[in-house]
Amino acid sequence: MMIENPLCLLLGNLEKPPPSGWVKVNSDVCGKELESVVESLVRDESRKVLHAYSERVDFVEPSIAEAAGLLASIRTAIDCGHSCAVFEGDCLNVYGGLSTALKDATWDLQRILT
Repeated sequence: MMIENPLCLLLGNLEKPPPSGWVKVNSDVCGKELESVVESLVRDESRKVLHAYSERVDFVEPSIAEAAGLLASIRTAIDCGHSCAVFEGDCLNVYGGLSTALKDATWDLQRILT
């Protein structure tokens, strides 16, 4: 199978490992009073942790912080050289929004995801 895109993105669930040759990237956010911390774990199909990443972001609104977490997860997968990844997160507003047109997202989510 020839991959045309720099990153194949699928939304997944915690129950299933990624397809063979793919990685699963799980993101989570811990909100604080003045900032949030975004975290990403990259695992292979045997659930072995290949990479871990975290950073502080200046967002405290939960959906915005979760969008920043997804963006950090995508960047982590690309920076680590993975071309096919399944992304998981627990924010329906962000992950569910990926299945709709970006123009329909709120302006603040558009700013983070573009």
